[in-house]
Amino acid sequence: MSFVFKKIENLNVAINTATGIGCNTINQKPTFIMEKNETIVLGLVWQIIRAGLLIKISLNDNPNLMRLAYEGETREDLMKLSQEELLLRWVNYHLDNNENYDGEPIKNFSKD
Repeated sequence: MSFVFKKIENLNVAINTATGIGCNTINQKPTFIMEKNETIVLGLVWQIIRAGLLIKISLNDNPNLMRLAYEGETREDLMKLSQEELLLRWVNYHLDNNENYDGEPIKNFSKD
């Protein structure tokens, strides 16, 4: 019985840590993870990966992101964008400069 308690305790720490880095953990329960609920587990893992990817996306950390500015945009304009918006700009910049890609720019990181 204490083994199950330790598992729940460890999973609560993991869920609370995910909350601490900005993940949405509403309805996340240790038992869902223990039951291998794929939707819940993959959703949480994706949020953790996303948080890790976005944490260092800023003009202060990466001044070269100014290359993503549209004509007439200033550094201040780019500073107002969220990390996700900057990442979208970066992806679209590379898609636009890829001769093998002929699709539309992406608008989000889910359905697109």
